[in-house]
Amino acid sequence: MVEWVSSFTAKDLIFLLKAMMITLQLFGSALGLGLIVGFFAGIMRTYPRSVVVRKLASFYIEFFRSTPIMLQVIVFYFGISLFGLELSRGVVAAAGLSLYAGAYLGEILRAGIESVDRRQWQAAASLGMSYPQIMRGVILPQVVKICIPPSINFLVSLAKATSLVSVLGYIELTRAGRLIVERTYQPFLVWGIVMAIYFLICYPITIGGRRLEMRFQRKEVR
Repeated sequence: MVEWVSSFTAKDLIFLLKAMMITLQLFGSALGLGLIVGFFAGIMRTYPRSVVVRKLASFYIEFFRSTPIMLQVIVFYFGISLFGLELSRGVVAAAGLSLYAGAYLGEILRAGIESVDRRQWQAAASLGMSYPQIMRGVILPQVVKICIPPSINFLVSLAKATSLVSVLGYIELTRAGRLIVERTYQPFLVWGIVMAIYFLICYPITIGGRRLEMRFQRKEVR
Protein backbone atom coordinates (compact mmCIF):
# COMPACT_ATOMS: atom_id res chain seq x y z
CA MET A 1 0.00 0.00 0.00
CA VAL A 2 2.84 2.39 0.76
CA GLU A 3 4.40 1.75 -2.66
CA TRP A 4 1.03 2.38 -4.32
CA VAL A 5 0.91 5.98 -3.13
CA SER A 6 4.63 6.68 -2.94
CA SER A 7 4.84 8.46 -6.30
CA PHE A 8 2.21 11.02 -5.35
CA THR A 9 4.11 13.65 -3.42
CA ALA A 10 3.44 16.89 -1.59
CA LYS A 11 4.64 18.74 -4.69
CA ASP A 12 1.80 17.16 -6.66
CA LEU A 13 -0.72 18.30 -4.06
CA ILE A 14 0.71 21.82 -4.14
CA PHE A 15 0.48 21.74 -7.94
CA LEU A 16 -3.20 20.83 -7.69
CA LEU A 17 -3.84 23.59 -5.17
CA LYS A 18 -2.17 26.14 -7.45
CA ALA A 19 -4.30 24.85 -10.31
CA MET A 20 -7.35 25.25 -8.08
CA MET A 21 -6.50 28.94 -7.65
CA ILE A 22 -6.26 29.29 -11.43
CA THR A 23 -9.66 27.63 -11.74
CA LEU A 24 -11.10 30.05 -9.18
CA GLN A 25 -9.62 33.01 -11.07
CA LEU A 26 -11.07 31.68 -14.31
CA PHE A 27 -14.46 31.18 -12.67
CA GLY A 28 -14.38 34.68 -11.16
CA SER A 29 -13.49 36.29 -14.48
CA ALA A 30 -16.20 34.38 -16.33
CA LEU A 31 -18.75 35.25 -13.66
CA GLY A 32 -17.90 38.95 -13.55
CA LEU A 33 -17.91 39.46 -17.30
CA GLY A 34 -20.81 37.05 -17.74
CA LEU A 35 -22.98 39.08 -15.37
CA ILE A 36 -22.32 42.23 -17.39
CA VAL A 37 -22.96 40.53 -20.73
CA GLY A 38 -25.96 38.66 -19.37
CA PHE A 39 -27.52 41.83 -17.95
CA PHE A 40 -27.42 43.62 -21.29
CA ALA A 41 -28.47 40.49 -23.20
CA GLY A 42 -31.47 39.99 -20.91
CA ILE A 43 -32.53 43.64 -21.17
CA MET A 44 -32.13 43.62 -24.94
CA ARG A 45 -34.02 40.33 -25.20
CA THR A 46 -37.09 41.95 -23.61
CA TYR A 47 -36.71 45.45 -25.08
CA PRO A 48 -40.21 46.34 -26.32
CA ARG A 49 -39.30 49.13 -28.72
CA SER A 50 -37.08 47.34 -31.24
CA VAL A 51 -37.58 43.98 -32.90
CA VAL A 52 -34.02 44.09 -34.25
CA VAL A 53 -32.53 44.45 -30.76
CA ARG A 54 -34.62 41.56 -29.48
CA LYS A 55 -33.68 39.36 -32.44
CA LEU A 56 -29.95 40.05 -32.03
CA ALA A 57 -30.05 39.28 -28.32
CA SER A 58 -32.14 36.17 -28.97
CA PHE A 59 -29.66 34.90 -31.57
CA TYR A 60 -26.72 35.39 -29.24
CA ILE A 61 -28.46 33.63 -26.35
CA GLU A 62 -29.74 30.71 -28.38
CA PHE A 63 -26.46 30.21 -30.23
CA PHE A 64 -24.38 29.88 -27.08
CA ARG A 65 -27.02 27.79 -25.31
CA SER A 66 -27.38 25.43 -28.26
CA THR A 67 -23.71 24.63 -28.95
CA PRO A 68 -21.19 22.78 -26.74
CA ILE A 69 -18.98 25.10 -24.73
CA MET A 70 -15.91 23.04 -25.58
CA LEU A 71 -16.45 23.71 -29.28
CA GLN A 72 -17.12 27.38 -28.56
CA VAL A 73 -13.77 27.73 -26.84
CA ILE A 74 -11.93 25.83 -29.58
CA VAL A 75 -13.49 27.84 -32.43
CA PHE A 76 -12.88 31.09 -30.57
CA TYR A 77 -9.25 30.17 -29.89
CA PHE A 78 -8.45 29.31 -33.51
CA GLY A 79 -10.83 31.90 -34.97
CA ILE A 80 -9.12 34.93 -33.49
CA SER A 81 -5.96 34.05 -35.39
CA LEU A 82 -7.85 34.80 -38.62
CA PHE A 83 -8.00 38.43 -37.50
CA GLY A 84 -4.31 38.58 -36.68
CA LEU A 85 -4.87 38.52 -32.93
CA GLU A 86 -2.70 36.55 -30.56
CA LEU A 87 -4.21 36.00 -27.14
CA SER A 88 -3.05 33.72 -24.36
CA ARG A 89 -4.94 30.53 -23.58
CA GLY A 90 -6.07 32.03 -20.28
CA VAL A 91 -7.61 35.09 -21.93
CA VAL A 92 -9.35 32.96 -24.56
CA ALA A 93 -10.67 30.59 -21.88
CA ALA A 94 -12.02 33.47 -19.78
CA ALA A 95 -13.59 35.18 -22.81
CA GLY A 96 -15.20 31.96 -24.02
CA LEU A 97 -16.64 31.14 -20.61
CA SER A 98 -17.86 34.74 -20.22
CA LEU A 99 -19.84 34.60 -23.46
CA TYR A 100 -21.23 31.22 -22.43
CA ALA A 101 -22.20 32.54 -18.99
CA GLY A 102 -23.67 35.72 -20.45
CA ALA A 103 -26.04 33.72 -22.64
CA TYR A 104 -27.41 31.64 -19.77
CA LEU A 105 -27.61 34.54 -17.32
CA GLY A 106 -29.28 36.66 -19.98
CA GLU A 107 -31.93 33.98 -20.49
CA ILE A 108 -32.47 33.74 -16.73
CA LEU A 109 -32.93 37.51 -16.59
CA ARG A 110 -35.33 37.42 -19.53
CA ALA A 111 -37.47 34.81 -17.82
CA GLY A 112 -37.46 36.85 -14.62
CA ILE A 113 -38.50 40.05 -16.36
CA GLU A 114 -41.31 38.38 -18.28
CA SER A 115 -42.60 36.72 -15.09
CA VAL A 116 -43.48 40.10 -13.56
CA ASP A 117 -47.17 40.90 -13.92
CA ARG A 118 -47.80 43.15 -16.93
CA ARG A 119 -50.18 45.23 -14.84
CA GLN A 120 -47.19 46.56 -12.92
CA TRP A 121 -45.70 47.80 -16.18
CA GLN A 122 -48.98 49.45 -17.08
CA ALA A 123 -49.38 51.04 -13.66
CA ALA A 124 -45.83 52.45 -13.72
CA ALA A 125 -46.30 53.75 -17.28
CA SER A 126 -49.57 55.44 -16.27
CA LEU A 127 -47.59 57.39 -13.68
CA GLY A 128 -45.42 58.80 -16.44
CA MET A 129 -42.36 56.67 -15.70
CA SER A 130 -39.96 56.04 -18.57
CA TYR A 131 -38.79 52.56 -19.57
CA PRO A 132 -35.45 52.87 -17.72
CA GLN A 133 -37.26 54.16 -14.62
CA ILE A 134 -39.72 51.26 -14.70
CA MET A 135 -36.91 48.73 -15.04
CA ARG A 136 -34.78 50.28 -12.31
CA GLY A 137 -37.47 51.12 -9.79
CA VAL A 138 -40.19 48.51 -10.30
CA ILE A 139 -39.12 45.46 -12.29
CA LEU A 140 -35.48 44.69 -11.47
CA PRO A 141 -35.92 44.69 -7.65
CA GLN A 142 -38.48 41.90 -8.08
CA VAL A 143 -36.48 40.08 -10.74
CA VAL A 144 -33.45 39.75 -8.44
CA LYS A 145 -35.41 37.55 -6.03
CA ILE A 146 -36.90 35.50 -8.87
CA CYS A 147 -33.53 34.88 -10.53
CA ILE A 148 -31.56 33.74 -7.49
CA PRO A 149 -32.40 29.98 -7.56
CA PRO A 150 -31.73 29.40 -11.28
CA SER A 151 -28.65 31.64 -11.15
CA ILE A 152 -27.12 29.66 -8.28
CA ASN A 153 -27.71 26.41 -10.17
CA PHE A 154 -25.99 27.86 -13.20
CA LEU A 155 -23.03 29.15 -11.19
CA VAL A 156 -22.37 25.62 -9.97
CA SER A 157 -22.47 24.43 -13.58
CA LEU A 158 -20.15 27.26 -14.61
CA ALA A 159 -17.61 26.31 -11.95
CA LYS A 160 -17.58 22.76 -13.31
CA ALA A 161 -17.51 23.97 -16.91
CA THR A 162 -14.10 25.55 -16.32
CA SER A 163 -12.71 22.01 -16.63
CA LEU A 164 -13.58 22.01 -20.33
CA VAL A 165 -11.01 24.67 -21.21
CA SER A 166 -8.34 22.05 -20.55
CA VAL A 167 -8.88 21.13 -24.21
CA LEU A 168 -6.77 24.22 -25.02
CA GLY A 169 -3.89 22.91 -22.93
CA TYR A 170 -4.58 25.58 -20.33
CA ILE A 171 -3.41 24.26 -16.98
CA GLU A 172 -6.38 24.58 -14.65
CA LEU A 173 -7.49 21.97 -12.13
CA THR A 174 -8.58 19.23 -14.54
CA ARG A 175 -5.55 19.66 -16.80
CA ALA A 176 -3.25 19.57 -13.76
CA GLY A 177 -4.90 16.35 -12.59
CA ARG A 178 -4.40 14.77 -16.01
CA LEU A 179 -0.70 15.70 -16.03
CA ILE A 180 -0.19 14.15 -12.60
CA VAL A 181 -2.07 10.98 -13.59
CA GLU A 182 0.13 10.60 -16.67
CA ARG A 183 3.22 10.77 -14.47
CA THR A 184 2.11 8.79 -11.42
CA TYR A 185 -0.33 6.27 -12.98
CA GLN A 186 -2.61 6.72 -9.97
CA PRO A 187 -5.93 7.83 -11.49
CA PHE A 188 -8.12 6.84 -8.54
CA LEU A 189 -6.10 8.85 -6.03
CA VAL A 190 -5.50 11.89 -8.22
CA TRP A 191 -9.00 12.17 -9.66
CA GLY A 192 -10.45 11.57 -6.22
CA ILE A 193 -8.52 14.58 -4.93
CA VAL A 194 -9.56 16.67 -7.95
CA MET A 195 -13.19 15.72 -7.40
CA ALA A 196 -12.95 16.68 -3.74
CA ILE A 197 -11.51 20.08 -4.69
CA TYR A 198 -14.36 20.72 -7.13
CA PHE A 199 -16.78 19.83 -4.35
CA LEU A 200 -15.10 22.37 -2.05
CA ILE A 201 -15.51 24.99 -4.79
CA CYS A 202 -19.14 24.26 -5.70
CA TYR A 203 -20.73 23.39 -2.37
CA PRO A 204 -20.21 26.84 -0.77
CA ILE A 205 -21.91 28.39 -3.81
CA THR A 206 -24.98 26.25 -3.16
CA ILE A 207 -25.00 27.04 0.56
CA GLY A 208 -24.55 30.75 -0.08
CA GLY A 209 -27.41 30.74 -2.58
CA ARG A 210 -29.74 29.03 -0.12
CA ARG A 211 -28.94 31.52 2.61
CA LEU A 212 -29.46 34.44 0.24
CA GLU A 213 -32.79 33.00 -0.86
CA MET A 214 -33.89 32.52 2.76
CA ARG A 215 -32.90 36.10 3.56
CA PHE A 216 -35.16 37.41 0.79
CA GLN A 217 -37.98 35.19 2.05
CA ARG A 218 -37.64 36.56 5.59
CA LYS A 219 -37.81 40.11 4.24
CA GLU A 220 -41.03 39.28 2.40
CA VAL A 221 -42.58 37.88 5.58
CA ARG A 222 -41.75 41.06 7.47
